[in-house]
Amino acid sequence: MESAEFDLNMDTQCSLKTRVCLVGSSVENEDLKRKLTELDYPFVSSETGAEYIQQDDLQYETVFVLQEFNGELYEKLKTYECRIISPYVINYVSASINKQIPYFHRPLYSTCMVGLTICFIHLTKKEMKQCADIGHWMGGAIRKDITEKVDVLVTNSPHGIRYQRAVSFGIPVVKEGWVHHCWKERHRETPFKATDDIFFIPFKFKPFDGCVLNFFGFEEQEKQEMVKAAQTQGGEVVDVVDSTCTHLIVESSCDEEIPTSSNHKMFTVRSEWFWESIQIESRSKESNFFLESKEQKIMTRSSSSLLGSMHSSSSLLGTPRMRDSSGGIVRYSSGKNVRKRLREETLVRSQNDRDTPRDTLPSKRPSTDLSTCLSDAMLDVSNTSGAHFVQSPTNAALSPFWDLKKSTKPIRASNDRSLWSNESKKILREKDLKRLRRKRKSSDCLNDSSG
Repeated sequence: MESAEFDLNMDTQCSLKTRVCLVGSSVENEDLKRKLTELDYPFVSSETGAEYIQQDDLQYETVFVLQEFNGELYEKLKTYECRIISPYVINYVSASINKQIPYFHRPLYSTCMVGLTICFIHLTKKEMKQCADIGHWMGGAIRKDITEKVDVLVTNSPHGIRYQRAVSFGIPVVKEGWVHHCWKERHRETPFKATDDIFFIPFKFKPFDGCVLNFFGFEEQEKQEMVKAAQTQGGEVVDVVDSTCTHLIVESSCDEEIPTSSNHKMFTVRSEWFWESIQIESRSKESNFFLESKEQKIMTRSSSSLLGSMHSSSSLLGTPRMRDSSGGIVRYSSGKNVRKRLREETLVRSQNDRDTPRDTLPSKRPSTDLSTCLSDAMLDVSNTSGAHFVQSPTNAALSPFWDLKKSTKPIRASNDRSLWSNESKKILREKDLKRLRRKRKSSDCLNDSSG
């Protein structure tokens, strides 16, 4: 919504002079005429003000004064976007220091909300429109969202995210009746502010308005003091936790079994929530004061020992690991930084390996250590300088690295043919035959070319 921004000095800055037109019943207001004369404002009287609506006057800017903001005459002047004020604005100008009529784009009936930024929540559309119109008529600015610039929050139900946001900003929260009460007092002859205590405090929400409280685990004297404070701050206190209870306040050091309620929306909070709400004069956020169960307290107290026990089966970075029923390790991780954690673990592990002293030299890779994949026969060197090596038939059956049936390379053996197997001889014969055939084909091709 458009803010009702104004400038008290705009009339002096503008080249046009301000002229007041008394319309309707305000024509007979002699006290108003007297004040205008004292303020040195020129004024004219008219039944409808029609002769001054579209007048192209280069000397004066006309401000229309109406007794009430309703009826056909008001709607007509509003349609032409005329500046409309009430006689009570003149009372404000007469009591002010600079004696200037405030400039507003909207009709201004009272100045009690001038300078206030108001936000409305938890109201019906009809109530919202009515309160917004009244707020504009009294000089207020209306905002839809809660920001730091909001001065007052108006609502019928103090709960929700926007209410908690207003509390965090220190914005006072009042009931809808505050707006209507200020509107009823608009006819006061003396100017007033809507934030004056006489208007504001009776409609301000107390911290425990609408709350049904129950106190548990406190000593009798302390409980009586808290009951009186709760009733003073608008709360209702019950002796038994039932479906109507909205807040169960428990002593933080209480070890007794906490009562339950059929009301699933009931808050179980610590006593700090109660005292902080009284201190800030608004209902504090319950989620900041939730009471821990016995299981949570036990886990909190034994967290250090639990982490110590998990450290023995944790990763290098301290990520907890638990063992399932099958004995396997289950890692609890968010999955977002898994690869990063694995890289860091690898770096830490390699650093630990470098820092650890070794008595022996590092071993070779299995793929480069020939002694692990070659048999004794392959390491025997023949007296012939150009001889090749072959695995013995006895060790061939035991070695998984060599299979003569799947070998695709021609096998050259030593001159000792007794070491050859039948398969080796067969493969060698096939290779020799293929070699002879290729030679014959090449020789035939040479003969044909020469012929």
